[in-house]
Amino acid sequence: MHAYRDLLSKSRDAMVRIVRNGQQIEEMRSDLNRKLGALSKYIKKLGHNPYSSDIGGGPYPVYETALSNDILQRRGPCIDMALQDLDYIIGRLENMSEEEFDDIFSPRKHVEIENVVENTNGKETTTNTHKQYWGFVVSGLLGWIKDNKIISGIIVTVIGGLILSLII
Repeated sequence: MHAYRDLLSKSRDAMVRIVRNGQQIEEMRSDLNRKLGALSKYIKKLGHNPYSSDIGGGPYPVYETALSNDILQRRGPCIDMALQDLDYIIGRLENMSEEEFDDIFSPRKHVEIENVVENTNGKETTTNTHKQYWGFVVSGLLGWIKDNKIISGIIVTVIGGLILSLII
């Protein structure tokens, strides 16, 4: 990412346009995007997952914007924020115990559902207290919605439209 930032800086003119090293920049950006795709789930778990905004709008994700074909005035600050977040992640990893590492990256533990046996009028009935289960399901669903905002927005729009068409 440092080399990418330096190459962008050397390749621009006074009007902040890329005028040199276009092919090299595209190859480097493509390589960094592939690496980001492979590492993004770890970056989200360990870093701050920063967003930024400017006079042109926002918020927009820093990593994706830094490696996009957006204007240099937006990419430059995003590259710096991404580098700062990567430094934070490296520092965290260097000082992390094995137990902390396992807590972050181990698969979620199995959720046990407590069975409660009640005795009512001489009959035994079994009820499941689903607090833990539904908490696990809701937390997983909210995590998916957070990671897939566009798809979840489309799903909500379609389902909302179907409900409205049934009501009307």
